[in-house]
Amino acid sequence: GPSIFLTELHDIACRLIEQSVDGAPGLTIAGWADAPDDGAENPLAMLTTGVPWPADPLGARRDGTERGAALVRASLRSRGEPALFDMGESGDSDPIDDDPQVRDWANDLAVLLAERAGAFGSEIEVTMPQHLSVSQLVELDKDED
Repeated sequence: GPSIFLTELHDIACRLIEQSVDGAPGLTIAGWADAPDDGAENPLAMLTTGVPWPADPLGARRDGTERGAALVRASLRSRGEPALFDMGESGDSDPIDDDPQVRDWANDLAVLLAERAGAFGSEIEVTMPQHLSVSQLVELDKDED
């Protein structure tokens, strides 16, 4: 059934409409469904569908993108050139160990990522209240910070 909060709002709206001299224009109750039978299923629950999470950023393009990447890797291998992220057939080889230039890039990348994490990684611990009133939620919504 409806929540206590919704029931209270309904009761208040009904009283305002009944007590108003002019019929409380602008305040109407479009519909109020009867409470469901005990054990009845929520009809909206049957309309929901499952969605994989996290969402695949490639979506339907994944197969084509992976085929294209495989073609690029195969082309590089056929020319005898290692691909930067080519883990080989077994997945055991590490291109960072094999190529000094790749190792340098990996070191540069690690330094840049650490620098970025230091710049943006400041954490602030905030104690959340146990309860928020509707008014406090409205104020939080208005606060852009």
